[in-house]
Amino acid sequence: MFEIRPVTIEELSGVKRLYMSHTRLQRGKFNRNENDIDDWISAGIIIVGAFYLGELIAFMTYKLLVSLPTCRIGNMYIKIGYKNIYHFDDETHPIPKILDYILELMENAKYYTWIYSRANIPTYEKLEQKNQDLLYCTRHGYDSEKHQYRYDRYIDEIIKPHGKSKYEAYNKLFGLGQYENEVIIFNCCLKTEYRKWNT
Repeated sequence: MFEIRPVTIEELSGVKRLYMSHTRLQRGKFNRNENDIDDWISAGIIIVGAFYLGELIAFMTYKLLVSLPTCRIGNMYIKIGYKNIYHFDDETHPIPKILDYILELMENAKYYTWIYSRANIPTYEKLEQKNQDLLYCTRHGYDSEKHQYRYDRYIDEIIKPHGKSKYEAYNKLFGLGQYENEVIIFNCCLKTEYRKWNT
């Protein structure tokens, strides 16, 4: 149904259009600028999109860090009106498919840890209680045969509204200091049984 792949330079106008159509970030108001996308590209961030009939309808971003075997995943956007962004259990939702693409690529590169941030709001906890959270709804996030998550997920830090992390790397990676809500930094580690060694 979807074509999942990295977005090309020629397709960045579609990314900018989708990005600028949203007015909130981390569930708070946020001033956007099309140049943000150019800054991502300059910083080595890869944009992975879901295309339907040639149209970009959703994207996420990732960056494999060089100094640590860690991947930073973020910037989850979907075309307004296409799907409710939080209905990850819908089999036609593009976001779980994008995350699967990124996790598979990451694991093949032997990156077994990834970090992300999200607003500290009840919506996400409710999704987890109903087994409707994003990680549960991906093949690489949840092992349906063993009925367990493939990744152990830890809270690294909780950042107060408009606050910054005690770790400078997190401030740079997540743009901390500008969000209206509390932000949680998560660390996800692939369980040993799913890691490939000496291959």
